[in-house]
Amino acid sequence: MSSKSSDTTPLLVGAVLVIGAVIWFVIHFWYVVVGLIAAGALVFVVIKLVQRNAARREHLEAEKTAMLARCEEENKRYDADPERYLSALHPDSTMGTQN
Repeated sequence: MSSKSSDTTPLLVGAVLVIGAVIWFVIHFWYVVVGLIAAGALVFVVIKLVQRNAARREHLEAEKTAMLARCEEENKRYDADPERYLSALHPDSTMGTQN
């Protein structure tokens, strides 16, 4: 018997019909396909821009936190001994002395 070849015939016919329908759709409605591709590209670009912006914000936030920590450390050093701190900043200056 040839039941095996008759089992695959409807599948082949279905595949050919689906491929034919897709080709017909693309030929008659090519602008829809182009629009979908453009929309997909736009979504892709927007996602990449959002990711890049998030990474940039995270980097800036880390820099801001590090700068704040450095400022707090400098403030502690100044509060401990203002004269010594200022003389270390300007060693050639005669800030505390009067002639």
